[in-house]
Amino acid sequence: MDTNNSRRSFLKGSAIAGATFIIGSPAIVGPPRASVIVVGAGAFGGWSALHLLRKGAKVILLDAWGPGNSRASSGGETRVIRTTYGPELLYTQMATRALQLWQENEQRWNLKLFFRTGVLWMVGTDDSYERAAMPLTKEASVRFEKLSVADCAKQWPQIKFEASPGAFTSLIPAILPRAARARPS
Repeated sequence: MDTNNSRRSFLKGSAIAGATFIIGSPAIVGPPRASVIVVGAGAFGGWSALHLLRKGAKVILLDAWGPGNSRASSGGETRVIRTTYGPELLYTQMATRALQLWQENEQRWNLKLFFRTGVLWMVGTDDSYERAAMPLTKEASVRFEKLSVADCAKQWPQIKFEASPGAFTSLIPAILPRAARARPS
């Protein structure tokens, strides 16, 4: 048996027992607060840190260039949320949930974070990816409109749609402004 571990365990247990005796109830002490270091303050790291913090963890968020920096692959004025992932329902559901979370945090922080811009999704001759996505997108209650080539040419005369059998638009994709990149809980 390693004496350092047993001494450490003994001292830790003694401290907890002593605190419990002084406080008077083991229910008051509760489990120790988890400490977590999240490396990378991009979209996934930032959301992970935020959720861990809200679950009661002590969180340190680290990024080589700081949160919301211009070098991040998930940062910048051109980042969007899209809900079209072909036949992959899980990704559509995750994107829809992300949109809900952005909107909830807009209200919580009283800060406009999400700007609906819409998207024109043009399809090629093989539109199986888009056709597979449409029922899932509809099931996720994402508004979209399927357009014919004639509809597209009328709406956007500056684009030549001859090579495309059609397109669809969605109201979901949006730009997230620079101010949205690093916000407190």
